[in-house]
Amino acid sequence: MARHAAIEAPHTALLPVIEPRTQPVVQDLGLSAVHAARHADLLADNAHYFAHTGDPHLAQEIQLQADAEYAAVGTMLEEVRGQIAAAPDSRIAEDYLRPFLGTAFVAAKARGAQHDTILRWLADREHGASDAQLLNFTADHLDRLLRHRHNSEDMETIRWAKADYVAKVQDNVTQKRYDPQALKTLERVKDAEVVIGDVWDTHIIGRNGYYLWGRNFVVVGQRVYADEAAHDEMHQTVIHELDHLQFPLKKSGARWRTEAQAEHNTQSLVHGQWEEFDPDNRQPDSKIYYQERRLMGILLTQGRRVIPADVATRAHTGPQHGRSKAAFNRALEESWTPDTPAWVDARVAQLTEEYEGQGHQLNTAQSMAAKLVGDELLDLVNGMRSGMQRKTRP
Repeated sequence: MARHAAIEAPHTALLPVIEPRTQPVVQDLGLSAVHAARHADLLADNAHYFAHTGDPHLAQEIQLQADAEYAAVGTMLEEVRGQIAAAPDSRIAEDYLRPFLGTAFVAAKARGAQHDTILRWLADREHGASDAQLLNFTADHLDRLLRHRHNSEDMETIRWAKADYVAKVQDNVTQKRYDPQALKTLERVKDAEVVIGDVWDTHIIGRNGYYLWGRNFVVVGQRVYADEAAHDEMHQTVIHELDHLQFPLKKSGARWRTEAQAEHNTQSLVHGQWEEFDPDNRQPDSKIYYQERRLMGILLTQGRRVIPADVATRAHTGPQHGRSKAAFNRALEESWTPDTPAWVDARVAQLTEEYEGQGHQLNTAQSMAAKLVGDELLDLVNGMRSGMQRKTRP
């Protein structure tokens, strides 16, 4: 069923199950299936050998073991299909799968397969890809992941991004944009590993990388496209995730704020323009966590007084109960009302949960929530200003 290939166990393999807001659970389903199939193939080879060298009873016994392991592989592949079925269709998924399965998919369509995309065909056990096709794809995918992990250009991109991050954080402490305590937490970054992770665990489910709270490594997605923009994207992803590692989401914090600030820091570390939080006022800009940054920009600029972006940045990069955090909270309360920051955080969290319940992925749900809350804040501001204008007319 499988080919005899030595596959090194990566930190993340095909379709790991990771819930970033709780204790992560990782199941390397594809890797386990490939290893089990490889062992079953060796047993079948041994059974064939003994069947032709005069020991049919031993051959039969070994073949039974092989059959049992093949059955176990089938069960594993069923789980893999279940997770592939949950992955959303996208251009990235189709572009990634085409080199592996494009020809097989075209042939299946010619035979009458009723599937719109390679992803849906791969997930369909009864009318889609066979177990052998899925297993061969899994082995090829793992080989490709390992090639990325040993690719000199990718490794150089990661080394440069990490060095760039460390140097620029040090400079921004000197420039007083970062809280001085950032020099102490920077030690976490110096000791951290940057791992090229599974495309299924990153790009295909709508994220370029991730950091798991309490770990000493960050994950960035393997490249899907072979162009210079992909290396630039990887560079920025490394910086974003290292920001999370150095300044992780506090238990009492709001995820939307952490992502907004981490991406603001990333864009500013790479392109400058520290004073511009609103992505519409930045050039160039990734547009990543766009709605979250727009919402933060509204909080900073549309209240009774403008809060400099550096005040928010120092709060993000300082201790949870430090002076920088207290200064930012006080500025928000004075610019709006004492209840506004907590209301915004709670409203975004509530809407995010509702949108997730409707089937949206976390990042999409949070983006939708941030947009709605931003619109609500602007409506509130415009209504108040309109009322003040009416009162002051002669």
